Amino acid sequence: MTWITPFHQDLDFRWPLCLDDKILIFEERVAGWQLDIADACINGGQPTMRHSGWAVLMIVFSYFELIGKLRVGNEGKQESKSCFRRGLEDVFAGSCSLPAKYQDEVVSILYTSGRCGFYHSGMAQQRIIISGEYSASIAHSPAGAVLINPHLLVPQLKEHLRRYVAELRDSANQEARRNFEKHFDYLHALDPLVRNKKKQ
Repeated sequence: MTWITPFHQDLDFRWPLCLDDKILIFEERVAGWQLDIADACINGGQPTMRHSGWAVLMIVFSYFELIGKLRVGNEGKQESKSCFRRGLEDVFAGSCSLPAKYQDEVVSILYTSGRCGFYHSGMAQQRIIISGEYSASIAHSPAGAVLINPHLLVPQLKEHLRRYVAELRDSANQEARRNFEKHFDYLHALDPLVRNKKKQ
């Protein structure tokens, strides 16, 4: 037996997986192995872990690109920046207070200094500032930097995940479900556990 989410092992599912099980696995992995961990670090029930903000951003920054790839049904195309932007737009749809003239600049900073900085250099690069005092999860400063409040960002991502999973579970949302399954299947095509289960 192998844990494939924080709550389920491989033998808990029938293989090959149905769409509902794929959605459940996605939800439990992202919530339990990513967003809940980040939330515990930055907003946990224990005394606040001082200076955890940068580590929390490293944990959650992949969420935007993942959502973008799921939304478009990416099957391996090198579309990192466009998918990152698509994911940002999805998370902040209807709740982004950024003036339109700054949105391209903010996306560029978050992608280059945040996403690429974290995953290629191990730290954010210039033009990102974090503080628990900011009133918005992500904002643009007059000096041309992006201001991030990790305490607010993580709950916002958790709420987005809840809404997205609810959308996927609604059979009326055929395109969203089709694109989700395309990217999910692409991610797991080379997984030896999945391959072996398909043969059984």
